[in-house]
Amino acid sequence: MLTIAWFAIVVVLYSYGRGIVGYALPLSIVGPLEAAAGVIWIWSMNMTRVSMCLMILRVKTSKQWKWSLWGLTAVQIGLIIAATSVNLNYCHPLTAAWKPNPDDVCLKPSQMKAFGYTYNCE
Repeated sequence: MLTIAWFAIVVVLYSYGRGIVGYALPLSIVGPLEAAAGVIWIWSMNMTRVSMCLMILRVKTSKQWKWSLWGLTAVQIGLIIAATSVNLNYCHPLTAAWKPNPDDVCLKPSQMKAFGYTYNCE
């Protein structure tokens, strides 16, 4: 369900011109959708991995498999918490990501790049 919700948001984003070079996106609409898509994508990918671990857990009964699979499940839940926290705290307030003000505080692009590399290389 989460993957379907993410895909629906991405379809809406592309209907607004996402991915077209030089096309000016309406940030008041696209900004919140991008934030929601990011969080939903994180949840959907990690919950898919948790689901796979739980499915294999029913088949494999040895202690090594059980400990490994429960460990992987715990790591995925930790990744959900960490990645959701980073995505929702990218800017203070979050609306500064699409409506910047001089007083708002956002992570630097290099920090988000480091987070992206760290999260995606798990």
